[in-house]
Amino acid sequence: MNYEQILKATEQYVEAFFSENISSKYVFHDFEHTVQMVGAAKGIAEGFELDEREMVLVQLAAWFHDTGYQEGPTDHEARSCKIAADFLNGKIAASNIQILQDADPIVLDSIKIVAFSDASKNNIKKTIRE
Repeated sequence: MNYEQILKATEQYVEAFFSENISSKYVFHDFEHTVQMVGAAKGIAEGFELDEREMVLVQLAAWFHDTGYQEGPTDHEARSCKIAADFLNGKIAASNIQILQDADPIVLDSIKIVAFSDASKNNIKKTIRE
């Protein structure tokens, strides 16, 4: 599985997850918002001139950033991290993509940064925060 396939599988998973688990009352935290977030994050990442691997990590964090809304907004970032970790562990283990072996901490930290007002010096985290 290559980067493009990982991102496509992620998009499909998140779309199904939102459809099955996220209440329609969260109109600003729905699948359409997530698609927009991924596009915006990709554009910001390009501005930071991130490399291909970093671009993938930014997009992975963006795809999962609001999946934790299944139980409401409070602490949704922590739940989003759990959902992302479960998915990434399964996909990365199955795909044997060595370059993404350390994706969990980077993606999960990037999702968590949304909950805080101060952005990191890390460009991946800055991108998601923006």
